[in-house]
Amino acid sequence: MKKILLIALSLVFACSLAYAGGNTDKDAKVTTTFLVMMNNKNAQREISKALKEQKGIKKVEFDMAAQTVVVTFKADENTVSGLLKMFKRIGYTATAMEVGCFGDPNGCINAMKPDNIMP
Repeated sequence: MKKILLIALSLVFACSLAYAGGNTDKDAKVTTTFLVMMNNKNAQREISKALKEQKGIKKVEFDMAAQTVVVTFKADENTVSGLLKMFKRIGYTATAMEVGCFGDPNGCINAMKPDNIMP
């Protein structure tokens, strides 16, 4: 199941690159919302520390009530699957909820969101 999810996320990311006209320019950014089980009081500090060690991280937002971490990163320096591996390495279960489309003002037509994932 995890492999299927990772493959699906990789395909969504690849489609995002194709949709953006193959934009691999160094300024291209991806914003992803991760659902993270943050049931320990040090979670935000631990995750922040780990993200600071990752390449290309531009912005991080935490919502402890919703158990989400929104990460914006440079597309040529990191990946959604790389960040999922980082969460696992530091002991947190994470799922990518959506993948942004390089600042498209109309939203991402191929974004993966909980309400449009087929069962």
